[in-house]
Amino acid sequence: MMRGMTAVPGKSDIARLARGLAAGGADVVHVAPTEVGTSFGRETPEQAIARSGGVPSSRPERALLVVVNDPDRATPTAPVLAALRRRIGKRAIHILVATGSHRWSDVQRAAHEAPLRAAAGDPATIDWHDGSDAAGHATAGWARLDRRLLAAGDIVAIGSVEPHWFAGVTGAHKTLTVGLMLRDDIARNHRLALDPEARPLVTYGNPVFEGHVSVLRQVLADRRVLAVESVGDRWIAGDVEDVIEDCVDAARARWGRTLSRELDFLVTAIEPPLSRSLYQAEKGVKLGEDAVRDGGAIVLVATCEDGVGPSRFIDLLRRAPDEATARDIVDAEGYQLGDHKAVRLRALTDRGVRLALLSASFDEATARVAGFQVVRDHTAASAWITSIVGASGHGALVADGGHIVLEVEE
Repeated sequence: MMRGMTAVPGKSDIARLARGLAAGGADVVHVAPTEVGTSFGRETPEQAIARSGGVPSSRPERALLVVVNDPDRATPTAPVLAALRRRIGKRAIHILVATGSHRWSDVQRAAHEAPLRAAAGDPATIDWHDGSDAAGHATAGWARLDRRLLAAGDIVAIGSVEPHWFAGVTGAHKTLTVGLMLRDDIARNHRLALDPEARPLVTYGNPVFEGHVSVLRQVLADRRVLAVESVGDRWIAGDVEDVIEDCVDAARARWGRTLSRELDFLVTAIEPPLSRSLYQAEKGVKLGEDAVRDGGAIVLVATCEDGVGPSRFIDLLRRAPDEATARDIVDAEGYQLGDHKAVRLRALTDRGVRLALLSASFDEATARVAGFQVVRDHTAASAWITSIVGASGHGALVADGGHIVLEVEE
């Protein structure tokens, strides 16, 4: 829709927005990522693998299956592949790219594969998961997973850990399950995101996460699966379920923030690749909305050069002015991937929270359908916030809104 348009203001303009608000009397808290802490050491991937007990080798005559993320996640995969090659010598590596429900062109695939091939060396092969190919999946508990995973003997999964707004956290456990799951079963799992207990940095007790783990345990039933996980520039490796809580602790240390009181307004800035579409960038709203008071204001700062994203998202929002209507439509038509995001966005606007999109070029009429007002620069954003909450409001500017989770202490 808006493909090829120019970017929103840069970091200096966002800083001017903060200064303008503060000069007008607002109390502005700046929030940015911090160091991970001690759960993850400053080890190389190879050192982390060695500390974990090494690469699985129950069937050394067979290829080592290495499951990696697709281009939608900025996972530092190549260094791990290089470390694996050094450790296993001439053993074959079979790389399986976990795509979930995503689809990629031949050009995008080639660009993604090039550094993986270079790092993995020879012998190595690369395949891509196809979530629409029912014949290519087999049953694992309640879901169907890629047959190549279930047929493998020794498995390494390379993950990157970040807060996930409804699945708790990302990481190797998610790569191995949703990443290699039949699309219909992904939808079955994601429908659980309609549950308010599906929250960032919450694992056990979160129905979406627990759905992942129940399938993961089917994969782990008769084999060892090594996870190699990154949080920023830190690494941990170990049996895939065993490292989850360490990953959650590290993600919370880096990206979780507890505030002393509710916010009147939030400015959340999104970086690529999440910034490319409204559907993806809106994750920044989800990660911070619980800290914003009823009737407050949120400014989402994102390029959105690819427009809205999935058409179903905006179509459902167009037909549903409130959460109850959105849920009725989903119940009547059946859940489709992405419906949870529209439903919960309407739950937010039902609280009276006002939304703006700071974008240089996004279509204003389309934004209104989604419940956003477009503001074109930092001056307009500042004026909009002041018009909603007054000049002396208490707010936060989040520099990495696609990852930082805001909560208010009880």
